[in-house]
Amino acid sequence: MQPSGISACFPFAGSYAPASAHGAWMAREAGDRGRRFAYTERHVQAVWYDPQWRPSVLMSSQGERIEVESPGRWNIEAGPDFIGATLRVGPDLRRITGDVEVHVFPSDWLHHGHADDPRYRQVCLHLTYFDGALADSALPPGALQAALQPALKVMPGFAFEHIDVSAYPYGGRADVPPCRRVLAEWPIAQRERLLEAAGHERMRRKAERFAEAIRERGQEQALYEACLVALGYQHNKRPFQELAARLPLERLRAAAHGDVERAYALLAGVSGLLPSDIHAGWDDETRRQVRVWWDIWWKERHRMPAPMAASGWRRHGIRPLNHPLRRLATAAVIGSTLNDAGQWLSAWLDGSPGGLLERVGATLQARGMPYWEHRGSLGGVRHENAQALVGAERLDIIALNVVVPFAAAAGREPADVRSVMSCLKPEKMNQVMREAAFYLFGPDAPASLCRGSLRRQGLIQIFQDYCLHDRSWCGQCAFPGALAELSRVWPAGR
Repeated sequence: MQPSGISACFPFAGSYAPASAHGAWMAREAGDRGRRFAYTERHVQAVWYDPQWRPSVLMSSQGERIEVESPGRWNIEAGPDFIGATLRVGPDLRRITGDVEVHVFPSDWLHHGHADDPRYRQVCLHLTYFDGALADSALPPGALQAALQPALKVMPGFAFEHIDVSAYPYGGRADVPPCRRVLAEWPIAQRERLLEAAGHERMRRKAERFAEAIRERGQEQALYEACLVALGYQHNKRPFQELAARLPLERLRAAAHGDVERAYALLAGVSGLLPSDIHAGWDDETRRQVRVWWDIWWKERHRMPAPMAASGWRRHGIRPLNHPLRRLATAAVIGSTLNDAGQWLSAWLDGSPGGLLERVGATLQARGMPYWEHRGSLGGVRHENAQALVGAERLDIIALNVVVPFAAAAGREPADVRSVMSCLKPEKMNQVMREAAFYLFGPDAPASLCRGSLRRQGLIQIFQDYCLHDRSWCGQCAFPGALAELSRVWPAGR
């Protein structure tokens, strides 16, 4: 799909920030050789910093093996991104110490003027997402160059969307942020328009990511992956992503033969979550059901991918209804019934926009898993009335984060996408939304200003684009300047 099609679904995205504000921090912009990156440089920094995401071994542009002894200290001031890193390089594992500068594209080193900046003279590694080496003379003597993309592409279950960039170090804000001073002069209508434009931009970026997944893996696999990740909630997104990649839809569908119980047994087996023992406290129905799943898995296991490690799943400290074993029931419904993503989109979007959640729920909660329809946990109390496999709140989140951007990426009519989007309930205010609202509008901002799904998405986008990239404690943040420019080009009214 052409980008213009996605842009038509979210027409206000282009008015979120003026072109002059699209600096290096907005790493989604087109870069070297036309390559695009739908995330931010902050995501790449988080991969380097966090051993959970960082590949255990990298290869330098010269073909040397790089192991990370220490990623260094995350620098929240001007200068290299990480200070005092320690690397082990080459077959002799020689130790190299110095600073690390992180970019999306190799040429960003030159574009940002680091070559002539004395603060970067101690850089020992220029780490980028995309490959492509600079001339040795452009970097400090002896500095290594390495790219993350090749290693991340083969890392099971890795996806940038699982990284909570707000969890990583960032500079404190000023007591009265400059952006708040600017926005205090704006009418309420303009402030609302800012949040909605930023919300459109956030949805546009999600759609671009889905468009890339569709190009690489096809509509059905992309939708299957997106739905499974959405079932993972906060703590199990990554293992669900790995499960969807390890047991692709086409392979699952061929082995399940349209039987949701078979699909569940195969998913549970590959996930590593299928219980290996019969617990003494289980009732007869649970014992019989586990044996049925094991009989299916035992016969098919040699034709299936190797099981994941059960330790990779978060199973404790979450509500029983959100346990991954129960969430796999919905994954099994998807895996046994998703044959045509286009038909699913039509079933969801063709009809009253206000009935979207009901139609999505009908698809994802199709009957066929009687055990989980009456149980909140394996071996738990059996409920007389059937329990929804996906609750109303999770359906809201799936509709906003999967259905709308996926429909845009798949080429649905922009008017249909916007119509559905306008009817969706907003996500609950989370810490990032509250923090962004406080920075922008202060403690006494009217609650109505942040109502609506788009405005809350806009709060997240502004926080991630500006607050997380500011190392000057608001002193050098680009957002107040962008707002001043917007105030000149936007009319006072809507």
